Amino acid sequence: MVVTSNWLFYEIIKTIHQRLLQLKDQLREMKIEVDKNAILECCKNMANTILPKVSEGSSFEILEKVLSDEKILESYKPIRDDQVNLMPLNKSKGLEFDLVFHLNLHEWVFPLKHPVNGDFKHPKYESWQQDLDLHYVGITRAKKACYFIVPAQRTNSYDRVLVARDSEFLYHNNVQVLRDVVDLR
Repeated sequence: MVVTSNWLFYEIIKTIHQRLLQLKDQLREMKIEVDKNAILECCKNMANTILPKVSEGSSFEILEKVLSDEKILESYKPIRDDQVNLMPLNKSKGLEFDLVFHLNLHEWVFPLKHPVNGDFKHPKYESWQQDLDLHYVGITRAKKACYFIVPAQRTNSYDRVLVARDSEFLYHNNVQVLRDVVDLR
């Protein structure tokens, strides 16, 4: 009895898996500019294959809205080869790019720190380890090159323009010996 029910369960899962693969292939062949209704139907079929009647929920109302609004839809399309992808470090995790431009690597901003009671010589780091982890994520996204961008000037919290100094991360654990430095100032 257990063997029969396990076999039956396996066959059901296998059938669902095959159906989802077919629907995925259909979806990949569709052109979003032409087949918006077909895309919506294919997504509903995929959802109903996994969990019947799920396509009657609000998720599909949102999908319909996205498919009907060109501006929203554009934000979901993959970028073209002639475009630049801008994102915060935490959104880049798991992605890879040929070139990465790591911006605003200057003192006081990254890692974020604040003076304690006006003492600028002994500042408090808000989240050193988290910022260091994000820095690591940023530099490890690059397949060919990672450019560290340090502006010559920065604006402080009082809107005063100051000379920008390099982030501590550019020298952390003597890492500067591993990179080629090009100073364009």
